[in-house]
Amino acid sequence: MLSIGVLIAGLVPTAKAANIAGNLLIFPSMLFAGVWTPGDLMPESIRWLRDITPMGAGMTGMQDAWSGQWPGLENVAALLAVTVACVALAARFFRWE
Repeated sequence: MLSIGVLIAGLVPTAKAANIAGNLLIFPSMLFAGVWTPGDLMPESIRWLRDITPMGAGMTGMQDAWSGQWPGLENVAALLAVTVACVALAARFFRWE
């Protein structure tokens, strides 16, 4: 999630715009990750989205760890892919003023 914040900071011009962009991203991310409702109760058509969003992959990995299992490879891969992509894009677009 930190890499997404760094990407937002690199793309938007002001702190106020970064706050708005962050809020526009965090609330749908929490919805699709299953924070407000259990992910198993989601319709099958959007349940796959829970596993590939960073927050959903993190939550599923934490639930696996709490139950004594290793986090699933797809969850770790989703987190790594988002982190690498966001850091690469942030490095490309971030500018000191």
